[in-house]
Amino acid sequence: MALGMRERDVYMDFEEICAMDGERLAAQRRSASPDGQKKTAETDFWEENIGKALYEFFLDTVKQVEHPVLMGFGMYGQKLFRDLTAAGRKVVAICDNHWETAARCTGETVVPVEQAVAASGPETTFVITAQRYAMEMKVQIARLGVPMARILAFDESVVMGYHACLPGAVVPQIVTMMAQAAGLPRPDLVHPKTYNDHILHDMIQYPQPPLFTLLADKYRVRDWVAERIGASYLVPLIGVWETADDVPYDELPARCVLKANHGSGWNIIVDEEHPLDAAEAKAKLGTWLRTNFAYECFEMQYRDIPPRILCEEYLENGEDIYDYKVFCFHGEPVYVMFLCNRKKGLEMAFYDLEWHKMPFVYSYPQVRGDVPRPARLGEMLGLSRKLAQGLAHVRVDWYLPSDGSLRFGEMTLTSCAGFAQWRPAEWDARLGALIAPYERSSSGGGHDK
Repeated sequence: MALGMRERDVYMDFEEICAMDGERLAAQRRSASPDGQKKTAETDFWEENIGKALYEFFLDTVKQVEHPVLMGFGMYGQKLFRDLTAAGRKVVAICDNHWETAARCTGETVVPVEQAVAASGPETTFVITAQRYAMEMKVQIARLGVPMARILAFDESVVMGYHACLPGAVVPQIVTMMAQAAGLPRPDLVHPKTYNDHILHDMIQYPQPPLFTLLADKYRVRDWVAERIGASYLVPLIGVWETADDVPYDELPARCVLKANHGSGWNIIVDEEHPLDAAEAKAKLGTWLRTNFAYECFEMQYRDIPPRILCEEYLENGEDIYDYKVFCFHGEPVYVMFLCNRKKGLEMAFYDLEWHKMPFVYSYPQVRGDVPRPARLGEMLGLSRKLAQGLAHVRVDWYLPSDGSLRFGEMTLTSCAGFAQWRPAEWDARLGALIAPYERSSSGGGHDK
């Protein structure tokens, strides 16, 4: 039977898609790279084979599942079904939201998602095969009562898991490619000079000093901070859980913040404008808990953090919450980065310790005009100095909510993961000079995964 254009797009051959993805990635990297058409054997490999390598990794993972139900029977689902069958692994059922089309195009027995869920038992694992719609499909079956522990998806957790299996010797090559793909100069990871060089050099080392892992852990760092400056500066904690299924979503306040402790940017803001959707929150939190954030950009201080879900009190400050991030070098505050307008488009400004506006930013537009000097600036700088002792460089983050309190945010060791687009570019070197001579706070190792 001839397929219509839309059906052909959905059920096209896996190898054809991999080839298209390789060409697209190669074109994107060439257009972003300063040296344009220059390609090497390693970039050829990563660009043209990454899709297949990820698939093989995911296939090996699914082979360990005892009772898999495939959810989604497009290109990846069909390929996965064929390969599992060839390996002697039985698939319990196949389901798809377009089950009639999938059955007609493939000749296999495909059932509606609701039917598959109703017939599933506690030993069943739903294997979501569609990369593009993985999150939506997680939400869908979470609404049908499937716990996150029984969901395995071809998503970012698979990509990070694959990165974790790569030999440590290739990590410098990968982060170099990532920097150049972002339009940045080739980093010097042997003799770091610029700010980005130092951050990249530091973050890819493994094992990391235990202190670095503690500081990156948004849960354990709370006790560390409380011991040094007092618990009154911490954002009040509502709860901590080890799995997304354990969170009592119906009992949470109407205003709060859910976050994962072992990554960056993994936050769910709950307020009047964004009421809590339990299924959506469970899908996001479950995905984050499965994902080792260290391997997104190879910020290895995150690698060994036991994943947790935190719920913190909502900080009120009108329509916007202001961030004050104190850049400390060798234990001394030097600059304060101010962030605002998160809802409309993030803006940034740097100030010195006397609150004079500096002429540089990175990656975001500069705030127009002057930002009022924060009322508790001196206290913020003094506390940052206490927390930064013994560290060659760290960013200490703070909030000033409308109730007049001063709240600790986090300790950031690798700002922008070493991919900051400094403007003017000369400030990359000027800030790097503040870190040199390069010293770690305690002994670390070379990269060994």
